[in-house]
Amino acid sequence: MSKINKGFKWSAIERICTQVAQFVIMLILARLLGPHAYGLIGMITVVIAVSQTLVDSGFSLALIRKKEIKDECFDTAFIVNLCMSLFIYTCIFFLSDYVSLYFNEPELTNILKVMGLVIIINSLTLIHKTKLTIELNFKTQSKITILSVLLSGFFSILLANINPSVWVLVFYTICNSVISCFLYYKYVRWIPNFIFSKKEYVSLISFSYKLVIASVLNVVFDNVYNFIIGRYYSTIELGFFSQAKTLSVVPTNTFSSIVQRVTYRHFSEIKDNKENLKNFFISVIKNTSLVFLPLMILLSAYSSLVIEITLGSEWKRTSDILKVLALAYSLYPLHAINLNILNVFGRSDLFLKLEIVKKILMILILFFTINHGILGITIGMLVFSFISTYINAIYTYQYINLTMIEQALIVCPIYVVILFSAYTPVIFLSRDIGMEASLILSILSILSIYTIFFRENILNMFHGIKNE
Repeated sequence: MSKINKGFKWSAIERICTQVAQFVIMLILARLLGPHAYGLIGMITVVIAVSQTLVDSGFSLALIRKKEIKDECFDTAFIVNLCMSLFIYTCIFFLSDYVSLYFNEPELTNILKVMGLVIIINSLTLIHKTKLTIELNFKTQSKITILSVLLSGFFSILLANINPSVWVLVFYTICNSVISCFLYYKYVRWIPNFIFSKKEYVSLISFSYKLVIASVLNVVFDNVYNFIIGRYYSTIELGFFSQAKTLSVVPTNTFSSIVQRVTYRHFSEIKDNKENLKNFFISVIKNTSLVFLPLMILLSAYSSLVIEITLGSEWKRTSDILKVLALAYSLYPLHAINLNILNVFGRSDLFLKLEIVKKILMILILFFTINHGILGITIGMLVFSFISTYINAIYTYQYINLTMIEQALIVCPIYVVILFSAYTPVIFLSRDIGMEASLILSILSILSIYTIFFRENILNMFHGIKNE
């Protein structure tokens, strides 16, 4: 467990420091560039995200779950990743005009051609990242990621002050990948021998292909809102939505990545002991809820204050969207933990079936909300999030012997008391004492409840961290 806790600590350091740095950089650039620039980038987000998923081909997870890995296995994965990235970039290059026509934004043609280069650059380091994850060496990953973000952010802010345009965001993305690539090759002493093994390829793809399909579906449908809003609403409105989504996704992805990366390996090690697996799973979802839910619910309750302080009056319309999206993403780490169980037991087929069912549900909800404005669409996203949590919990029961109702009984009390503590001062006191004072009261209320009802859990968490 000491190695797990150490991995968790460094994974947390990397994700928190990286996301804090990216968050600050994003705020500075948002003030300098405005909603239109972020709307343009939002339009091509799905293209880049799907491409990255296809390039990885699910090989990273397939390699991590292997108990014994030969060198030719890494080489095979590297060759496939690189070839896939070159093929996908070629497709993007020749199809960029059609993307531009779809959104009626001529600038997108050149933006997509240049930004697509990041796909090739990132493919060169996928194996290096995977090797470090297998070794639970999150310390090195932390150094590389943090340094890449800080340097690329610094240069981008300088560029934004000289020439504020959407190309600053393109430069930031590519610069980050280039610096990261250089550092991975510097610190991870692995050079591909370009030895392709058909046997190893079949072994990897037999596990990963269903997972890739599920991941592509997830990425496409997660970004389908950008495609719809960008097509039927203005670029500026998409900018508001994109920024609200980013503010919700940053803490969500940060926390989910920390929990998912570390618990996946540990779940794999104890999966044969059902009792230990169940107990560890319960501990993870309870501690996850205690740490993560207050952040997202407070973000929802005080969205107007957050937007006013961080982005300024130009982004005021983002606050109502953020209020709903923060609640929608508050359950995402629970999604990830449940799906981790399916991946650990090699049930990529069930993972895929779940994703297909949920995406059909998403389309149905989107169909009924598309004519009700952006706020209506985000409310649909909230409804979808709660239903998805229910569906995921049903299918993990057979592996951890923990029903959906039992999971709900662990999470719901925490959710309800935090929701009540956060929103009560906003609704009844904010007009009299101001939003800042109401925020302080909400935080004090949550801390008081934690002290009374969850003191033992909090102490156990801190005790585990302190021992490391």
